[in-house]
Amino acid sequence: MQSHTFDAAQRLRGVRGDKHTQRAASNSDYRCTGLIRCGGCGHKYVGTSAHSKGRAYRYYTCFTRSRYGPKACPAGRIDAGQLDNAILQAIATLFTTNTQLLADTISKARQDFHDRHGSRRDELATINTQITAANAAIDRYLTAFETGTLTAASCAPRIADLETRISRLQTRRDELAELLAAEPTPPAADLLHQLRQHIRGIINSGSPAQCKELVEALIADIHINDGQVIPVFRIPQDDKASADPTSAEAHPTIRTMLRTVGRAGLEPATEGL
Repeated sequence: MQSHTFDAAQRLRGVRGDKHTQRAASNSDYRCTGLIRCGGCGHKYVGTSAHSKGRAYRYYTCFTRSRYGPKACPAGRIDAGQLDNAILQAIATLFTTNTQLLADTISKARQDFHDRHGSRRDELATINTQITAANAAIDRYLTAFETGTLTAASCAPRIADLETRISRLQTRRDELAELLAAEPTPPAADLLHQLRQHIRGIINSGSPAQCKELVEALIADIHINDGQVIPVFRIPQDDKASADPTSAEAHPTIRTMLRTVGRAGLEPATEGL
């Protein structure tokens, strides 16, 4: 089978935090490293191992617990093999067999998008007004300094505060503009067909690196909360220019949360939220 590469998976999977977590995420033996977020302390989980009687055991462990011990974060370790297999099965279930759940989830995401559209536009207009006002205030301080009305010592801290405020407002403005432009749409039938074939091929005969790439391309985050593992799926969008249906770079995504596996046995039991 032809190997598929996900050129943007490393950028889009959203791994943030300490360098230790980022280094661990490159190891294909742990497909979900860097994606799992602890519901207690908020840090990511990293791949860890233990040895007993000549046998190696692989786990995902909260970074805080791994670095500072269970007193710092009591979150339990997760069997890496069970979680990896459960996440692959959850991907297969969503994209190959539970198509109605996928359709319903996208429909709800679109409704949520339209419900929030008006309030986001209002907030964006308010932010633009505030940015304009802050820039005008900076101009007034500079004019006062140039005419000798205010000293540099008086103007500088006020201008610095205004520039900090403008920077924060611009960050929020850009976030809102992105949200307003990102209306979720259902993947086209031919895209879903390619995606299903790709998923089946990877699960049946893919290498560890290909399995990790698949998880990174289709899973945005995995939340651990009250003993449940809750993956947040990326939903690929149609792009006829791309031959790879799971290319993270070619397909904008929406984040959809599905409750899938519980603590005991990590048996998949998909339920839409």
